[in-house]
Amino acid sequence: MRHFYDDRRKNDTIKICLLYFIKIGYAIAMKNWSTDIAELRKNPEQFAIWRLEQLINFGLGSEKINLTELRRHWQALHIDPFKRIFLSLFV
Repeated sequence: MRHFYDDRRKNDTIKICLLYFIKIGYAIAMKNWSTDIAELRKNPEQFAIWRLEQLINFGLGSEKINLTELRRHWQALHIDPFKRIFLSLFV
């Protein structure tokens, strides 16, 4: 015998899972939504700084950070202080 409570709990679980996946998809798809990349590429130094900040702050995916680029733009990067401390071990 099924109870109303079981259906309600199942629906709540489905809603939570959907909201979680929507949030993940939003974070992955929308991390560069306010940046005009075509305009930014016209200034190679600013583009390199922006790209490093994106890689550090939002994840690398399958890419690797170029250590010489990181050293070159280290002072100009706007990153989380704890990430800066961690990365300073490698720079």
